[in-house]
Amino acid sequence: MNSPHLDLPRTRTALARLEAALGRLEAASIQAGKVEDGLVAELAQAREQYAALQELTETVSDRLDAAIDQLQTVLEEE
Repeated sequence: MNSPHLDLPRTRTALARLEAALGRLEAASIQAGKVEDGLVAELAQAREQYAALQELTETVSDRLDAAIDQLQTVLEEE
């Protein structure tokens, strides 16, 4: 009599396959977390660069406005 409850080799094989699949899933999850962490770091760096460029742009804009004002003053005096 071959009862499904007593088919230990097939059960062990199924459990081994399940364990292997869970291991692959865990490894993929860890890898995805590393990728996400990398993307978060890149986004933070991009935001820092953006803030620095925005500050530089404001400085250049202020200097250009001052230069234009000086040129207008000089032209009005002539």
